Amino acid sequence: MKLKILWPGKTRNREIRSLQEFYLRKINLLAPCELIQTKEAKGIPEKFANRIKEIEASGLEKNFKDDYIICLFDEGKE
Repeated sequence: MKLKILWPGKTRNREIRSLQEFYLRKINLLAPCELIQTKEAKGIPEKFANRIKEIEASGLEKNFKDDYIICLFDEGKE
């Protein structure tokens, strides 16, 4: 089993990028894992948030074939 983490756009924040690298190293000890950065929707005002999500989702869908998909939502609750 190989884990693929898809991330829309590049991580510009140094602290978050450092956390990504830290956790990728930890996960790789348990199972092969890779971070795939997809295209980020650019040039669209924030008021069109649904359109932005559609564009980013289409970029994510291109990376799947017969895989299991687990989605994480940034506004989710535990």
